[in-house]
Parts: sequence; structure tokens; C-alpha cells
Amino acid sequence: MWYVFGDSWAEGYGLKEGEKNFAKWIAHLTDEKVVNHGECASSLGQITHTALHESVHWKEGDRIVVVTPPDTRWYNITNDRMSYSIFENTEERDRFIQDKNVAWFKYHHNLFMTTIINKAKEKGCQVVLMRNYGKLELLPWSKDTILPNVLDEQFSLSFMLSDNNTCIYHDSNSDLRISQQKANFEGTNYIPGDNHPNEGGHKIIAEKVLDYFQLR
Repeated sequence: MWYVFGDSWAEGYGLKEGEKNFAKWIAHLTDEKVVNHGECASSLGQITHTALHESVHWKEGDRIVVVTPPDTRWYNITNDRMSYSIFENTEERDRFIQDKNVAWFKYHHNLFMTTIINKAKEKGCQVVLMRNYGKLELLPWSKDTILPNVLDEQFSLSFMLSDNNTCIYHDSNSDLRISQQKANFEGTNYIPGDNHPNEGGHKIIAEKVLDYFQLR
């Protein structure tokens, strides 16, 4: 059994009806069941909230795949314990970030990744994290937990899928925390005029996940 968590890259934003996101490609290539909890615009905090909620269903031997978005995004939780994203250019987000610094965002990003990995290990699951944009910025206390469970320490998915192996999001996230830059990615693996992978790009992601778990 597979469980997928993440943002629009996990959900498969922009794909046409009938096209496969990477979760469906994994199901197709392995003939195994894949449950996809990807949700557009999710922050890693929201993704962690969803993963912990769903972890009651995880069994020993299951595989957990998580797309980790940039730490520019944040979230909140309502009184009924439902999580939601805090979007840019809103008063709520302006109030939230006004007293936050880079160290605060980096710390919580590491905390969320460590939490997901430790919960998966506690349940006897295999787990892989893969970032769609940006540089992996780890703190000394998190490296031994996170590094063995990331798809690629050096490169993001957007970097891997770019034809010329260049991507503005490959640089440090530090300048993106207050206002996340947006750009359309060009290349055969992206939806034209967008910054999301096409079906071919999703297949590449699925194959890289299978390679990580040594299933190809």
C-alpha cells in the first residue's frame, strides 16, 4: 500500500482528464494501491497535519511519499482541528509573518519533515520526501533523520525535470519566505505556460520514486 501527500505536484494540477499524476503512475507501474492525499496550495505544516491524521491507517511495509513545498507557505487550524493554507496577499498572512524570521521558518520546516519520517518509521513504513522547489536547508539535529529519507539531497524535482537543468527555485529559499516568486518552467516535462509537470514529468517522478525504493 502507498500513501502520497503533498501540494499541487502531488494532486496533479493542470493535467487533462485521463492523464496520470505520479501517484497514478506508481499504481500503474507497480500494480499496487496508491492513496493520494495531495492538495493544491498545501503548506508542509498542513501536509504534516494530514499525514498524522491519516497515519492511523498506515501498516508495516506501507510506503509513504511526500512532496515538500517551500517554507514560504504556512497554515492555520480551525477549532474543529481542520487545517487550511494561509495565502499570500491576505491580512491573515501579513499578521502571521510580521514577527517571524528566516530561522523560525527553517526550524519548523525541519521539524515537520522529522515528524513525518519518525511517524512513518514508528509504524514500520518506508518513507521518501522530495521537494518540488528550492534548496534543502537542514539543521544539525535533523540531518541524521532526514537525509536517508529524501529522494535527492542536492536537487529539487523542478531542477530534475528542467531540460537545461536550471531553475530559479534551486537557490536558497531565504529570499522567498516573505513573497514566493512565481515563474513558468519551460521544457518537455512541464505544462506549457505553467510551473507544474505534465504527464511525462509525472512519470519521471514516479520512476525516480521507484528507483529510490529499489523497485525497478
